[in-house]
Amino acid sequence: MKRKKIYSMLALGMAMSLVAAVPVSAAGSLSPDTSQPPIVSDPVDNGDGTQTVVTTKPTVTTPEGNKVTEKTEVTTNEAGETVGTVETVTTEKTDGSTVEAVKKTDASGKVSETTTTTVDGNVTEVTLDNVVTAPEDLNAIVNAPDTIVSEGEAKVDLAVPDALPEGEDEEALKAASSTLFAGLDLVNKTVSINLPGFKVMVNAVETTVQSVAVDAAKEMAKQVWGEGSESSVELLASANIDIPEHDGSTPVRVNIPLKNGPDENLEYFVMHYKNGVWDRLPAHISKDGVVVAVFDSFSPVFVVTAPKSAIPEAPADTDNDGDGGNDDGADSSDSGNSGSNNAVNPGKAGNAPAAPTTPVNPAVSPKTGE
Repeated sequence: MKRKKIYSMLALGMAMSLVAAVPVSAAGSLSPDTSQPPIVSDPVDNGDGTQTVVTTKPTVTTPEGNKVTEKTEVTTNEAGETVGTVETVTTEKTDGSTVEAVKKTDASGKVSETTTTTVDGNVTEVTLDNVVTAPEDLNAIVNAPDTIVSEGEAKVDLAVPDALPEGEDEEALKAASSTLFAGLDLVNKTVSINLPGFKVMVNAVETTVQSVAVDAAKEMAKQVWGEGSESSVELLASANIDIPEHDGSTPVRVNIPLKNGPDENLEYFVMHYKNGVWDRLPAHISKDGVVVAVFDSFSPVFVVTAPKSAIPEAPADTDNDGDGGNDDGADSSDSGNSGSNNAVNPGKAGNAPAAPTTPVNPAVSPKTGE
């Protein structure tokens, strides 16, 4: 009996040791065995003299029940020197959403971070820290011969309501806002700015903004493309862009990637909202769908399109003043519409002067511009 009792005690001790070796969350549920070694990929040749190795750690479960996976990509040159790393932490939350935090470090040691939240397969919010566009990248877009240029002053006085008017379908407006936000490619590309050291927040516009956006786009189309074009206007993409720590003293170039490149059969303009007024932004759209727009405040922005076939032809310049049509003696009536008479079809370069930029009031709400 003594021998059997000793064996039983030994077996119990071994079992307790095995249990102790398994990680246990604070909630009491068992986590995956993190003693498993990370998975290391074979080197991948990048075709530029560098290669990348990906290391993926086993997924773990947090005390809250969220599943977290960490992955590191290390890129080295032919001399074996590290020229870049990408650290990705993906969190699958219990509410069904996914948060992906990506930290990139280049050869010079510069670090940029991006956090993307996805719900039901749709990106709902992106936060970027110190993601800066190099000047040469901006110039490559702005000066490319096939870049669409959209410039010229146009303003629409149409205030966003403080609350949705009675009878408005909030769910339909929310769905429209989500659809337009999904028109941005925030998975394969990134929003970036031309100033270092700032955090950029990007998310879908509020339903109150969405409720007046279509009417604002139609009114602006009349100024930009002429009467009749408003019936064919469509909103292609939208987002609320905020740089919380920027005081508005300096205009900022923002790169906004679209899912689809420009359609040669469409004309484009970019508008944003602040202080009860919709402004047309000076913008360039590259052939691969990157919008470069100049912001003097940070608020809701929309990319608007219309078929070229729906845009009236510019009238003949009968008075030889270079602006089309015959407007002799109409200076007083034109004074309040500079930019609209000279921008019948300004989807091409040189049709209208760039809109002036003015400092923004730091007290303006980043959500509605009010």
